[in-house]
Amino acid sequence: MGLIKSLILINLFSYSVDTVMVQMRDGVNLVTEICYPWWYQYFPEPSPVLIARTPYPRDQILNDNVRWLICDFFNYILVIQSLRGYQGSEGFPTVFLTDGWGNLRDGYDLVEWVKNQSFCNGNIGTLGPSALGITQYMLSGVVHPNLKTLIPWIACHNMYFYAAFPGGEFRKALVENWLNGIGTPFLIDSVCKHPSYDTLWEKLNLNTRLDSIIYPMLHFTGWFDIFLESQVEAFQKINFLGNNLARGKQKLIIGPWGHQTFGQRQQGDITFPSNADWISNLKVLDLQFKWFDYYLNGEINDPDDSFLIFGPRVEFYLMGDVNDPDTTLFNRWYYSDTFPPPQVKYYKFYLHSDLSLSLTPPDFGDTYSSYISRPWDPVPTIGGNEFIGIPNDAYGPKDISPILNRSDVLVFTSPLLDTSYAVVGRPIMVLYASSDAFDTDFAIRLADVYPDGRTILVQDNILKARYRHSFENEELLIPNQIDTFYIPLWSTAYVFNKNHRIRIIISSTNYPRFEINPQTGAPFIRNDPNQVEAINKVYTNSTFPSHILLPLMWPHPVYVKEKEFEDKYDIKFETLLRGDKNLLSIREKLPPETEIEIFDIRGSKISVNKNLKSGVYFVLLKNKQSKNFFMI
Repeated sequence: MGLIKSLILINLFSYSVDTVMVQMRDGVNLVTEICYPWWYQYFPEPSPVLIARTPYPRDQILNDNVRWLICDFFNYILVIQSLRGYQGSEGFPTVFLTDGWGNLRDGYDLVEWVKNQSFCNGNIGTLGPSALGITQYMLSGVVHPNLKTLIPWIACHNMYFYAAFPGGEFRKALVENWLNGIGTPFLIDSVCKHPSYDTLWEKLNLNTRLDSIIYPMLHFTGWFDIFLESQVEAFQKINFLGNNLARGKQKLIIGPWGHQTFGQRQQGDITFPSNADWISNLKVLDLQFKWFDYYLNGEINDPDDSFLIFGPRVEFYLMGDVNDPDTTLFNRWYYSDTFPPPQVKYYKFYLHSDLSLSLTPPDFGDTYSSYISRPWDPVPTIGGNEFIGIPNDAYGPKDISPILNRSDVLVFTSPLLDTSYAVVGRPIMVLYASSDAFDTDFAIRLADVYPDGRTILVQDNILKARYRHSFENEELLIPNQIDTFYIPLWSTAYVFNKNHRIRIIISSTNYPRFEINPQTGAPFIRNDPNQVEAINKVYTNSTFPSHILLPLMWPHPVYVKEKEFEDKYDIKFETLLRGDKNLLSIREKLPPETEIEIFDIRGSKISVNKNLKSGVYFVLLKNKQSKNFFMI
């Protein structure tokens, strides 16, 4: 019977519901609904069970139609539980802290309860998007033999880096609006008491539990989703570094979708071809139950099922110019066993002081570009991987042209492309910069300039400068000293078409997507009223060649080597032990007015008289006639 005909029978044969209180290990009772297929009252045989755990009203995502499909069409028993402190469940809400591997293990306790019920045949899976997916990732870090598989989609496995503080900056719109929306605004301050990565965040980071993960999992996300990078990382970590029972059994599907627009063609300011529509034909749902049928029932029903289970580990949509009707090269689905695919190589696209972007390294004519960051007048958020709290619902691939003429942004643009470049993977911004403040942010946007002038946001991210060396420890800037900032953007699979341009936009604010950095260097608080302006410089010279590393799947351009300086004289370096310090010593007499600068392997400048630990250093000798670089 076809799905449409089956839907007609929804009022004739419908599931039934029991509501019970299930006790957790500390005595707290959580509201739990058991949805039985219509036939169960006539044929009460033990069956596979699907579990969903949620902070939302239990019928908000798993509404009547979805429940009917799961129970009466796909023939599974569905168990829905409200998280601790929500929707009638007892206890204090902690937002996922009691759902994983801590002292309280609510997810594990529910699986244990379900496997002991007469309706369960011992095979249990989990499902659900967003918060329901987060509870699955937390549960996967605890071993239960009756849990067979999980399908977390548009979800997060590493809450500090991909939900609350990406790049060390507070993700203001998402956290504040979501916690307010589920009725626990008091938890916002609880989150903000931990602005650095610490032991609390370790309890919400599945990467710390890789050895414990024994389950095949289907990771389902979108290029514009709020948790995209988390699911890419979860797949990579578990599939290649996880327990040997889970290794090689992970599947990652990434479509051109956002959080609330999952499976739809329309995203931001662009509309993808019909092959991006997975909603109208219920493909998103169909794939999940093909997965469940195999791992819970041992069924392979058709070649598509076999390809899903045993085929390439990654299926992703390669995006591109939506004005081009040809989908042979882009705006089509690709398959690979890894993400990014093995043929991807990184290339440096350099920033220049004339605000151009190219494969050619800067020369002596390049210097730096600067802007003044004023926290009280932040650069507004337009587009990006959000779904709540952004004015005008400006999510996803939006035209960000309105911000380009601001004086507090730098805009670097490539020439017209003479061929198409497929950027597949995670772009990385390598910024050599300075600030006259003790702290600032660097917000990076990667965009596609269409021939008609639209600047469509492809991907972005941010870095709080005090976390440039470590997210565990804060280190304020030394005003006006050049430092190195590595800023990984989130992953993408995007073709910059021929006759388009690649554009990089740099600012120090992206509000309200991220909290405003007051730039005072003071400890983090939300909405800090004490703010100072900062003059921020981005260096684009041969010594400090700021660039973005773009992972190109095709083509692979001729690599442009960095310029090598001709040695004017032979220099011998050695270290001199003086007291308890190893100091740099140069045996030869240097030309008059020669300046000496030393940099560590990360490109950070260090004092000439600083104690040198074992390692690799770069020495720059400068005078009026020449510059000479040495590696020691």
